[in-house]
Amino acid sequence: MSLPKIDLPVYTTNIHSKKLPIQFTPFTVKESTILMMAKESGEVQAMIDAIRQILTNCLVDKSIVVNKLPMIDLEWLFIQIHSKSSGETVPLHFKCKNITNKETVTECGMILQCEIDLRNIKYEPLPKDYGRFMLTEHIGIQMKLPTFEATQKALNVPQSLQDHMLAGMCIDYVFDETTVTNADDAEPEELMEFVQGIELANFNKIKDFLDEVPTIKYVIETTCGKCDYHHNIVLEGLADFFE
Repeated sequence: MSLPKIDLPVYTTNIHSKKLPIQFTPFTVKESTILMMAKESGEVQAMIDAIRQILTNCLVDKSIVVNKLPMIDLEWLFIQIHSKSSGETVPLHFKCKNITNKETVTECGMILQCEIDLRNIKYEPLPKDYGRFMLTEHIGIQMKLPTFEATQKALNVPQSLQDHMLAGMCIDYVFDETTVTNADDAEPEELMEFVQGIELANFNKIKDFLDEVPTIKYVIETTCGKCDYHHNIVLEGLADFFE
């Protein structure tokens, strides 16, 4: 017997790394099971793998390689898919860590129950010249946000070279007054040599760019019902949004 194929609704959103809007479908039972199993394992790598698999399954355009998307795009996409699949509000619990007895350094310990509306999470556009650096009077580079793949590869080299490798993998293109050279056209060794030839002061600016890449953030304001302490709880990264 041939069972009918269930048509899923299709939604659209924008991400930093793609000029055109991209489409996605909500979770099915299959994706929900993948996520549940990863949560039950309690392992960070299992959650990362689950999120990548879910995004791969739910993106309509199968030519998009999830590993090559910036982390902020992965976070945003997962939040959008989750909101269309499991509801637009997410319950969260926090422990009040206000010190109520300074002599014994005793925390309040009250469990705060909060709820966030995923529709209120903002995805701010990046400034026009974000990631552009002039290395000399005539030569400059345009950087791109680190992808999951680039971050993982950089962790597999000696620590002294990790920043150099990540910087090289995050160069989008090099330009001067007359030409633009795409980094994809260069060999990894060539990019590493180029990065290691950058003046230290300029490289430190690039390192600051890589250290301060944007993430999805949301602030919850709530007051403890036990000790009356007012909290500003900053959520940053998927682990904070989904318990």
